[in-house]
Amino acid sequence: MIVHPARHCLTVVSLEVDFVHFQVWRMRVLDNFVGKEIASQLGISEPTVSRHVAKVRSHLRETIMNVVMQ
Repeated sequence: MIVHPARHCLTVVSLEVDFVHFQVWRMRVLDNFVGKEIASQLGISEPTVSRHVAKVRSHLRETIMNVVMQ
């Protein structure tokens, strides 16, 4: 079975980063929640939501670069 590179990268990142960080990123990017909603649902601050999203985005960017350079 051939796996799309983007799906592969998301799978790798989801396994390598903290579970909560990835869930926050997923809610923000894929589910289109705003930071305030995520913070309220998870009981964390909005700046923490932003930090989690940034960490996952950075890791995803690195993973994509590694896949592209292979």
